[in-house]
Amino acid sequence: MTSFAMTAISMPADASTKIQSEACSMNVSSPLNVGDVLTGPTMNGVEIDNVTLSCGGLDAGETPTLRLKVECGGQTIIASAKAPGYNLASLNGFQPVQASGPVTATVIEAPAVGAMGSVTMVVDFKAAQ
Repeated sequence: MTSFAMTAISMPADASTKIQSEACSMNVSSPLNVGDVLTGPTMNGVEIDNVTLSCGGLDAGETPTLRLKVECGGQTIIASAKAPGYNLASLNGFQPVQASGPVTATVIEAPAVGAMGSVTMVVDFKAAQ
């Protein structure tokens, strides 16, 4: 198991909306393995409204098998995000939830053929009421 810290992406706050976003990304230069953890932004008692996980490359198999589990503070946000692919929590049955802690993506199924690629995570949230 290896832990990777994702790099923050500047997401200026928009005063016209109550929803804010934190984003991060990383390039992956060696195959991911089961148990590897990609650590994104840390939330502090906010209501997470949605999480987008976008994965490019990472699995060069004819039938990719790479899957990631996205969590925040022990709460599951996306149970099985496919990669390569674009995964939106709200399209996978996720409902807004108050959470604290780092948002992580853990490899739960290894790639068929590990490959270089990238991962981008965007967490949409609002301050807890």
